[in-house]
Amino acid sequence: MKQPKLYALLFVSTAFVNLYSQYASSEWLNLISKPLMMPLLVAWLFASGIWQNKKIARYILIALFSSWLGDIFMIFQQRDAIYFILGLSTFLMAHVFYIITYKVAMFKGTNTKMRYSGQKVGCFLLLSLMWT
Repeated sequence: MKQPKLYALLFVSTAFVNLYSQYASSEWLNLISKPLMMPLLVAWLFASGIWQNKKIARYILIALFSSWLGDIFMIFQQRDAIYFILGLSTFLMAHVFYIITYKVAMFKGTNTKMRYSGQKVGCFLLLSLMWT
């Protein structure tokens, strides 16, 4: 059963937990909350029905997966410099796919509901990227 509000609440709650982990300098809380944010965002998007356009869904999924990998790599950047390079590379790939998704959604004749959904997703993605 689709419950987008539940997934939205879980995502926002996890984001606040992650913010608190940064404020409290709690490494273990960051290790738990940071990797959960992108999968919860994907679950929220699946539940909200934004995946009607398969091409857009594929690009968003690749971008979110790349962001998730970037988050995981950046958690371990203190251990070795390669994690920082890998994190930056995956974030770059994510941004390329976000741009492609936006271009496809805005300029390829998608309906108005899809465009507004894409703008909402873009706002939440921007907020999640600001916390990285």
